[in-house]
Amino acid sequence: MEAIFGGIRMADGARTYHVSIVGEASYQRAIEACREGERVMLFAEIGNPYDADAVVVKCSRNATIGYLGRDNWLRDALLHEGQGCSTTIGTLKRGDDQPFLAP
Repeated sequence: MEAIFGGIRMADGARTYHVSIVGEASYQRAIEACREGERVMLFAEIGNPYDADAVVVKCSRNATIGYLGRDNWLRDALLHEGQGCSTTIGTLKRGDDQPFLAP
């Protein structure tokens, strides 16, 4: 089973934001175990040897399922505020379809 994890949708009041996730090819096993409605957390990953400003996306089992890209506005906002955020998985799709996380 190949689940392509492509992005998230987050709510801020009545607004919804779409952002992409990178590195998901390395975390397919963890993504396959994810379910719709599952809570995920986004936060700075201290000590990441590849990116000192990495923002990781972790599922409720604390497994990494991807990262926010280096040019992602949400990554910049989370790092600037010094805190993470959470959302839930809305749908998981396979193949070329782009899944998202929904508030």
